[in-house]
Amino acid sequence: EDDGRTGLIALSERGPFDAVLSDFQMKERDGIWFLLNACDGGYEGTFGMMTADKKALVNELGGKHYQPNIILEKPLEEDDIMDLFREVMRSRGA
Repeated sequence: EDDGRTGLIALSERGPFDAVLSDFQMKERDGIWFLLNACDGGYEGTFGMMTADKKALVNELGGKHYQPNIILEKPLEEDDIMDLFREVMRSRGA
């Protein structure tokens, strides 16, 4: 999806999902908005966020009550995606 609002709609209409991977910067609603609203709406799966600027993302997250399980830095590599899958398995107790 291209922004947090459409991602949230997809999550509610097509979920539940074991994992969500969101971009930090999106057109209208950013990844932090998506994270906070998804979790407020009851999403309990793994939430990964990708960014080209990890420092900016960490600063924006600050002390927010929800945090992504994993932050992936762009450009993404195959190992990054495997880290996301490992986090999903860890959170499921596998």
